[in-house]
Amino acid sequence: MKEIVEEKDLLEGCKQGNRKCQKLLFEGWFGEMYAVAKRYSRDDDEAKDVVQNGFIKVFTRINSYTGEGTFKAWVHRVMVRTAIDQYRHNKRIAQVFERGIEYDVPVEAEVEGHIAYEEITLIIDMLSPLQKNIFYMAVMDGFSHKEIGEELGITEGTSKWHLYEGRKKLKILLETYYGVRRQEYA
Repeated sequence: MKEIVEEKDLLEGCKQGNRKCQKLLFEGWFGEMYAVAKRYSRDDDEAKDVVQNGFIKVFTRINSYTGEGTFKAWVHRVMVRTAIDQYRHNKRIAQVFERGIEYDVPVEAEVEGHIAYEEITLIIDMLSPLQKNIFYMAVMDGFSHKEIGEELGITEGTSKWHLYEGRKKLKILLETYYGVRRQEYA
C-alpha cells in the first residue's frame, strides 16, 4: 500500500534532507517535470538529464524556497531554468564544433482541437533550438520577453523577434504538413 504524504510534509522532509521524502517527491513529480523538460530538450535522454539535474538543484537549494507561490510552481521554474542551462551548454559546445552554423526555429501552437498535442510538439521540434525555447518560455510557461532575455542572455526585442519568426514558421509548417489554413484556426 502506497503511503500518502501531504505536499507540506514532503517539503519539510526535503528541507531536512530526508532521503525518503526526496525519493517520494522525485517519483511523484517525475512525469510532470519530465513533460516540462521534454519541451526544451532535443530527445528523451536529454530531458531525463534535465529532470535529474533539476531535482538535484531543487534538493540543494530547497531552503531558498520562500513560500511565495506554490512549491510545485517553484520546482517547475527550477526545471525550466535547468533546461535553459542545458540549452546554453549545448549551444556553447555546438559553437566550438560547428563554427558559423546558426540555429533558426521555434513556434507557438495556435491550432487547438484539429491536431493532436504530440503532432504539434513534433512540428515545434522542427524549429531552431532558440526559437523553440523562446516559444515554450513565452507561450507555455508564461515568461515575459524581459525574463526570457535575462535567462537567455538576449535583448527583449530579440526575444520578441524570434517568437514572431517562430510563429511564422509554425504556420508554414502546419500548412505544409497538415493542410491547415489560417482561417481554420483564426
